[in-house]
Amino acid sequence: MRATLIHSPSAGDAELDETALTRMLEEAGFQVRYRLRKGDWKKGLRDPEKSDLVVAAGGDGTVTRVALEMAGADIPIAILPLGTANNIARSLGLVGSAPEISARWKESQPRPLDVGVVRATWEEYRFVESAGGGLFAELIRSVDHDDSLRLMTGAKGDRALALLEDHVEAARPSRWEVDLDGEDLSGDYIAVEAMNTPFIGPKIPLAPEADPGDGQLELVLLGEQERGALLEYIGGRLREAAAELPDLPVRRGRHVHLRSVEGLTVHVGDEVIEPPRGHSPDGPYDIVLEPGAVLMRG
Repeated sequence: MRATLIHSPSAGDAELDETALTRMLEEAGFQVRYRLRKGDWKKGLRDPEKSDLVVAAGGDGTVTRVALEMAGADIPIAILPLGTANNIARSLGLVGSAPEISARWKESQPRPLDVGVVRATWEEYRFVESAGGGLFAELIRSVDHDDSLRLMTGAKGDRALALLEDHVEAARPSRWEVDLDGEDLSGDYIAVEAMNTPFIGPKIPLAPEADPGDGQLELVLLGEQERGALLEYIGGRLREAAAELPDLPVRRGRHVHLRSVEGLTVHVGDEVIEPPRGHSPDGPYDIVLEPGAVLMRG
């Protein structure tokens, strides 16, 4: 079986370099074509004569970019989670060491991974983890120039949690127009998140029942009454290294219509949306899923 390996060397253990990763996949029974996640890494990914499997080795950012590139293709992808958060791999139940994970690929059956779509009036955006507005969008914007704290792609442990704690404390409820499958849920929220995976940022389980392959979004609405629970959870992780987040208001559906009444920040995955000149950041934004857009092994 032929595998194209897309590797982000800035993620994870430096010992897992090109040589070590290639050897590991060869020992798992693959003919390996190695590509760094830069330059022309996308070239030839969809060519069935070159690959039977595309492997994303890195953090959530690398996994997302490979998954979006392979959406709609018949070639499955597999994940070697080398980042800090590894929210996507965690959501898919991928556990074990890199050699243990890769050893299971040849025998595993492909399964679906949904891809989220955010439609603005000027463009469409895609995501694997989540899209929304308020708290987490502002958090991404605040660290946009510090790659070591890119919260949506695997931030650096306690630093990320401490920064999130500051933002939760400072966040103020703002008015959002929200509609889920025709039900008006508009209100004052510190965060509105349409989740495709259970986790967001530094492994925060906002939607623990989310299934990234069931064709449905989990809509999380955080108001003033949820602030204390979120702060207690973050504080427990920071000071006791363990905590349990109480159940949050979560609804399940297929179509989220979102608009910020106050022009607040909206994110798609790990990117803040910057509307082109002449378009309002308020939206509206329509968020849906492309069910089973990506085939996964593992």
